[in-house]
Amino acid sequence: AVILAIRWWALGHLAEAGGSAALRVRAAIALSAMNGVTHALALGFFPFLPEFERALQSMVMIAMCAGAVATTAGYMPVLLAYLLPVLVPLSALWAVSPGIAQSGWIETFTAVLTALFGVLLVALGRDAFRLFRESFDIRLQHKAALEQAEAANRAKTRFLASASHDLRQPIHT
Repeated sequence: AVILAIRWWALGHLAEAGGSAALRVRAAIALSAMNGVTHALALGFFPFLPEFERALQSMVMIAMCAGAVATTAGYMPVLLAYLLPVLVPLSALWAVSPGIAQSGWIETFTAVLTALFGVLLVALGRDAFRLFRESFDIRLQHKAALEQAEAANRAKTRFLASASHDLRQPIHT
């Protein structure tokens, strides 16, 4: 909770912090990685948990990873800074953990599914960022079109005022 509060506060103040955009992006990546590592520390309990609690812990970790797609707008460096420290150890722990089945196929299958879900989250992140970028570009186009329309409206108003003045001049004379 403390790391999330620090991350929330720091990300909220990055724009005000000044510095180059690259520096602010590196700070966002570092905050995301710190958040991912902190969440991954909970996996230290994984080997000592029964299978049911491992599954619950895995669901919570995977849900947080899915939420990271939205909170990072799919920006890949920031998204991967969170996903990798969480999903790689989670998948590895499932692959090497002793479990309920003698053959271990459940654990292996869960490890593979966890890794595949990570790949899916990366693809979803790529799509989310593309949509974010497109909506940003559309907003910029709308702003430019609005500025053009306002400039045209001002020009029309000046022209009509000038034409009205020029038409009234001979009548007054």
